[in-house]
Amino acid sequence: PNQVKAANQMFESLKKGDVDLIKLTAEMQSGKTGAILYSIHLYTEWQEEERRNGKYIPNTKFLFIGPSDRQLKDQTYERVQPWGTINPALLGSNIWHMPDLLDASKRGRELKVEMKQHLARGGQIIVIWDEAHIGISKKKTTDSEGNPEEQVLPTFLRSFASLPGMTSNPNVKHIMTTATPFTLDYFEAVCRDYDVDLNIVSIFLEPGEGYTGIIDLLKQGRIKQAFGPFNRKEKKEFLEKMAPFLKKQKLLRGPKYAVVRSTVTYQQAWWEEACALAGVQCSAYNSRLGTIPDFQRKLNEQPEEFEVLLIQRSYKQGKTLCKKYLGLWYENLTKSGRNDADVWQSVGRCLGYYELEYKTDFDIYMNVSQARKAKNYYKSCSMLDIDASIRMATSDTATKRKTKSKVRRVLRWKNTEKDMRNYMISKGVSKSDITLSKCSLNNSFDVAE
Repeated sequence: PNQVKAANQMFESLKKGDVDLIKLTAEMQSGKTGAILYSIHLYTEWQEEERRNGKYIPNTKFLFIGPSDRQLKDQTYERVQPWGTINPALLGSNIWHMPDLLDASKRGRELKVEMKQHLARGGQIIVIWDEAHIGISKKKTTDSEGNPEEQVLPTFLRSFASLPGMTSNPNVKHIMTTATPFTLDYFEAVCRDYDVDLNIVSIFLEPGEGYTGIIDLLKQGRIKQAFGPFNRKEKKEFLEKMAPFLKKQKLLRGPKYAVVRSTVTYQQAWWEEACALAGVQCSAYNSRLGTIPDFQRKLNEQPEEFEVLLIQRSYKQGKTLCKKYLGLWYENLTKSGRNDADVWQSVGRCLGYYELEYKTDFDIYMNVSQARKAKNYYKSCSMLDIDASIRMATSDTATKRKTKSKVRRVLRWKNTEKDMRNYMISKGVSKSDITLSKCSLNNSFDVAE
């Protein structure tokens, strides 16, 4: 029902034709693609009915674009196939990802010609940006004049005078969908400050019955604070924490997989050593080596014993993973702090509509404060508090925002550190938010603040 509601909202906006961009936000794995497919199915059916009634309706084609990931591209293509109203209207008869749009690509040049010919005949194009937080920002490199270069997709769309917020083509509409639209949020917030009308409709897809999201996991106590962060000189401390932790999890979880996302290169060998000390089997997967598909296949196989699956560096987002044999998910911490989009999207692989026959109870170890931020963000979205959500200090690869806060200090005295900790916990302070500071002359840690 919630997907139908969001689809109807998108359909009504498309039917009115007075909007340049629809921004669909939803929690990870909550059915965004399905809602979009149903909305454009409704739109194509409405167009056909209008034509039967003798009205002129321009021919509409759809450009589906996703991040540079062949498996995700194939996954989306499979979802489109059953829709008889949509599939014949796909531009290029396919789903496209970023490399396809390069000027150097033969397929990209052919797609551009097809789009220009379709628009020249008075046709309409609806661009669907899947995982729209990827490829939307400026590059770090600069052009000959010293200006930051655009990513592939914005450059491609500029050639049709249709880049949301920059140029507008009345015959090209956009649907952007992602669980982490932080760069677009920031752009929208800045435009509001300067009274610039972006002609955006923001829609939030409420999760349906049976969905397990970050808010649910926090309520269930299944999101726990990860250890660290550890710097290069703290290998001993890392092993002293992680080896006993893995050993304990092996006893608690039994024959399950523990997925560990390690984004710090020098710590990958540490994880393997910690596994060896704990007597736990470890298999490593690396996107640059093309072994992530092996990781996904592994998750579908029932393990004979507790095993760590170590994801080195990046992991592509948006894909649906088998959670039946998961016993633990661990997101490493870094000294500089991982951006919100990276962590939310990675943890998002654990979310979704679980099958009743394998209802899971595995824990997720991560930066708990980022989980709480996600809860607040999606609550703002669900209450349609657009201003609050777009101004929240969220971050992704390109956009990092911070909030300024004033500390109100209150002094309390207790006889021991343990008494102080218990007092703070009784007042609702999370254990992970309690830190120790030095105050005595002998440099001991004796105060919880």
